Amino acid sequence: MDLRRLGHSPALPAALLEATAHALATDEQWNQHAHTDWLKNTLTYLSTPCKGVPGPLTLIRQRPGTPPPDQEQYRLSDYLEELGRYTRRRYCPAPQFWTAALQYALSDDDRRALARAAHDRGRVGIAASILDEYSLPGLFDRSSDYALGEEARTTRAEAALTRIKKERAPDTPRVLDLLFKEEEARSLQELGEQERAEAIWEELAEARFPGACVSVGDRHKEAGRRTEAEQWYRKGADSGDPDAMQGLVFLLAEDGLLEEAAEWTERIADVGDIYAYSRLAYRFEEVGDVSRAKEYFRKAVDAGLIDCYTDLIRVHWNEGDQDTAQRLYSEAVQSGETSGPMMKAERAGEHATADELAFTAVDHGTVQPLRQLLWHRLQQPDTTLGETLARKAIDAGEAFIVHGLAELCSPSEHPQSLKAMQRVFESADEIGSSRPDA
Repeated sequence: MDLRRLGHSPALPAALLEATAHALATDEQWNQHAHTDWLKNTLTYLSTPCKGVPGPLTLIRQRPGTPPPDQEQYRLSDYLEELGRYTRRRYCPAPQFWTAALQYALSDDDRRALARAAHDRGRVGIAASILDEYSLPGLFDRSSDYALGEEARTTRAEAALTRIKKERAPDTPRVLDLLFKEEEARSLQELGEQERAEAIWEELAEARFPGACVSVGDRHKEAGRRTEAEQWYRKGADSGDPDAMQGLVFLLAEDGLLEEAAEWTERIADVGDIYAYSRLAYRFEEVGDVSRAKEYFRKAVDAGLIDCYTDLIRVHWNEGDQDTAQRLYSEAVQSGETSGPMMKAERAGEHATADELAFTAVDHGTVQPLRQLLWHRLQQPDTTLGETLARKAIDAGEAFIVHGLAELCSPSEHPQSLKAMQRVFESADEIGSSRPDA
């Protein structure tokens, strides 16, 4: 169940099941059950149908004409797969499980999927053993060497440039050559060779390579060349790059051209980035256009971004429209936006209830309540509850929330919060969470 929910494909090799069983079994379980032929007997038992219903595991039988696998492969029942995704969604296995899973996974794609799941749960060191691209981010490395560190990033960038030089040939197909150029540009950036990197990015942007126009536009914007930045953003936006569209929206909004920004926002939302609605809503609110702010907060909510209920309620309340605010509050809670009752429980000292409401919101697709509760706890004199909640969050695959809060902290204003989050991330690779029923 853990292998499937963490990204492995349906075909589970027997060696993988054996290795992860070793990792998950307690000493008592192992001493009691690891007799001779335990794996064979167990797999036979679990794959035996009962009363016409397939067992928890089903042996995958190869069709005639297909090459036989080097070992037996099994598939988990659909019911247990769905059950596992829900009941174990907040549980992160111990490091031994990840080591075994990454070693015995069926394919490289399975290893990469598992490594990404490990990274999302704060196990950056484990993920780095598989995800060796230059861009693997550390989850929190301010004032520390945690995660990959500068030395590791430099080493990988140098290795990438060596590999590119070796593999690129004069007759390399254009598409592959563009991919080489992208990796080369990113690696040069990692090594601090900005001029060489920028020259390659411009070449890629002229070829309308995805993301290149944004990269060039960002560099012009950072240098204060807004006209040039807008030109590159427009080139990318006209090619359908949503990141370029968003870069253009930011520039237009900063210049007060909100109607054109709204047109591009609709296009961004059409390709799936519903956060564009909320970003524009905040801008309308900043310039005092409350009516349009409410319109775009409502669009964000209707598109599925239920975090924005809080903002929509706040705007109506500040206008004095308390009836609408109360109606929206009830609507928000029913949709999973649990901030109100969560903080009420927190202030009453009902911390377990507050935790559950925060994760209920996550189950409904919004992380704002969890972020709010975590930030509140990390600001307290005693950060113990905050650290506990942060560990629960990263074990549930929401490490980016903790990372985001860490990036918002100022070393001078929030030294205690930073230290607390540092402790959480530094221990993430070393510990597994308690079992879900513990």
